[in-house]
Parts: sequence; structure tokens; C-alpha cells
Amino acid sequence: MIFTFLNSLGTGLVMNGIFFVAKSMYSFADTSNYLLGMVMGVAYIVGAAGAGGMIARLRTRFAGLNGRGILIAVMLLLGATCLFPLAGVWLASLGIVGGPWAVWTLVICYSLVTGVLWPMTEAYLSGGKSGAGLRHDVGLFNVVWSSAVVLSFWSLSPLIERFAIEALTGMAAIHLLLAFYVFKAFQADPAPHIHAHDEPHPPVYGQLLVVLRRLLPLAYVISSVLAPYLPGAMEQLSVTTTYQPLVASAWLAPRVVAFFLLQHWHGWQGKWALPVAGTTMLVLGFAVAVLSPLGLSVGMTKGACIGAMMAGLACFGLGKATIYAGALYYAMEVGAAEVDAGGTHEALIGVGYLVGPLCGLAPLLAVQAGYLPQRWFQLAVILSVTTILIGVLASLMPALFRRGAVRPMA
Repeated sequence: MIFTFLNSLGTGLVMNGIFFVAKSMYSFADTSNYLLGMVMGVAYIVGAAGAGGMIARLRTRFAGLNGRGILIAVMLLLGATCLFPLAGVWLASLGIVGGPWAVWTLVICYSLVTGVLWPMTEAYLSGGKSGAGLRHDVGLFNVVWSSAVVLSFWSLSPLIERFAIEALTGMAAIHLLLAFYVFKAFQADPAPHIHAHDEPHPPVYGQLLVVLRRLLPLAYVISSVLAPYLPGAMEQLSVTTTYQPLVASAWLAPRVVAFFLLQHWHGWQGKWALPVAGTTMLVLGFAVAVLSPLGLSVGMTKGACIGAMMAGLACFGLGKATIYAGALYYAMEVGAAEVDAGGTHEALIGVGYLVGPLCGLAPLLAVQAGYLPQRWFQLAVILSVTTILIGVLASLMPALFRRGAVRPMA
């Protein structure tokens, strides 16, 4: 959990907060931020989907290499990538090369390597466990990493205008220290997954896993639309650069609360209410958050619009937490707690990272080309996400009818 918490500070800073850093330090336009999000998604998919195969090939090629050694290498690589922005400033001061190349390189490399990090972490977390032990540890894992992301956003607020480079350099130091921590504290390999004979999972778990694995990318599609969208929307509402990460964290803090509740109350397990409630909160919260700047055109004050944005983000955070918690739990319980199971879970997240920015980029390009009025931009973003939602639900219906999860009306 120490390892998870400290690495998640980097996830919050680099993979969520980088859009604010790019806009503040490098004057990224919304188009560039959406493209940055797409690049992040591609790199993360490559890392997560290929984690299991890459580890197997490395262990075949290098006798004696174990999971602990690979995690140490991952920490060293992450530490090195966090130094790119510092190197960019130094090279620019020497007149060698300037520009935002350091941000692009950081996002590509960090996303690629974290795509390997989290499947391995989840394998160490849940190996050798099932039933109550697995439920407890997966729930605690969710609370720990999501708390770290909130903390990283709150820490970013006072640093973003003047000390963003220093924050990233500090993250490099944390990753390098964690390499030593892994060497001292981790066992050589994750324990093998064991299905407890006295706690076999019911068949509905497999059905729910199928559904939640379709909904998980949807959740990250929406969050990946919001991440590059929010800095520009907050500028419309006159939220200063210092406070933008704090407003954006309005969905992160409720997510921690939801994870805590789902860890300690297990009535949701095996129930179809979880994906239904999660999807409803996800879509409703997103719509309110995206439409909040339009309140100015109907006479709402900027303060009221900011409040509406934060309320929508909070609802979205609750929905995303329910879908993520269910998807990870069923993946670990049904899919076997191995790197491949975690890799599939993380690769689906990467799909969301990739597709989400497209939902914002396409309407934005249409506005810039004159095909779409500016006042319709927010509605077009919501329509893009709604189209994906309908596609996801339509893809699920045949499987749900076959399994009897949905019964046709008489």
C-alpha cells in the first residue's frame, strides 16, 4: 500500500494534472491538450496490453529475472522520465532546443511504463488471495491510490504557476527511492492465484465482469474528455490557474468516499444494481459538468456555474468509482489475480484514455473549421459521449438476454 500510494502521486501529477501544467507552462491550446490525451491513451494501451507477454519474454531471455527485478527497472524508468521537463528547461537555457517536446516525451514514456506498473502491482496485491481477503485488499487498494491522486491535485494547485518543474523533479526522486524500497520489501514474485474451495464465486460474477469490462472504458472515455476540457472551461468561468486543480478535484474526493464505502459494504457484490447506478451517475454528472459554462448565457452567476460544475464532477466521481471497483474486483476474482488479468483491466482503461479525447477534439475542430457554432460545442461533446454509451449498451444486450440478466417483457 505504501508502494501504491507513492506511485499514485505520479499518476495524479502526470496523467491527470499534466493538462494544467501544459496549459500554464507551455500555453497549450485545447486542441493540443486533446491530442496529448490521445497520445497518453495509445502509450498506456501498449504498455498494459503487452505487460504479460513482455515479462514472459524477459524472463525467458534472462535467467533469474523475477518480478521484483522488473519492478525495480520500472521505478528507475519512471524516475528518469519525470526529469524530461527539467532537462527541457536546461537545454532551452543553453539555446540547444526549446518548446514543449519535454511534455510530449514525458507523457508518452510515463504512460507506457505505468501500463506495465499497475498490472504487476495488482498481481502482487491479489496473488494467493480470494474471497474475503481479496475483497478487503482490493477495496483498500482503491482507497489508497485514489487518495493519493487527490493529494497530488491539491499539492499541484500552489505549484502549478511557478514550481511545476520542481514538482515533477520531486516525483522523480520518489520513484528512484521506491526502486530501493522494492528491493528491500517485495518478495521475488507475486503469489499464485488460488480459488478458495469454500468460497467459489457464483456464475453471475462472470456475467458482471463482462458488463463492467465494457463500462470501464466508457468511464475513462468520459474522464478523458473532462481532463483536457476542464482547463478551458474554467477559464471561461474566470477560475484562476492556481485554483483550477482544486476545482477539478471535485470528482476525485467523492471517488475516495465511494471506494471506502464499497470496501466496507459488500452488499453490491453479485448485484446488477452496481453497474446500473454507476452508469447513471457517470453520465448525469458528466452532462452537468460539461454544460455548466452555458449557465452564463441564461443569467447564472459565475459562482453558480462553478458550483454546478463541481456538483456534476462529484456525481461523476461516484459513478466512476462504482464501475472501477466492480470491474477490478471481478477481474481479480474471476480472471485470476495474475499480470494478464490486471493487464486486461488496465488496457481497457487505456482504451478510454484514447477514445475520450477524440470526443472533445472532433467537435473542437468542427468549431475551428466553422462547421459548428461555438455555442453548440458542449452539446456536441455530450452527443459524442452519448453515442459511445448507446453503442456500449447495445453491444451488451445480446449477452445479457442470453444469460437471463435481462428478461424480455411478456
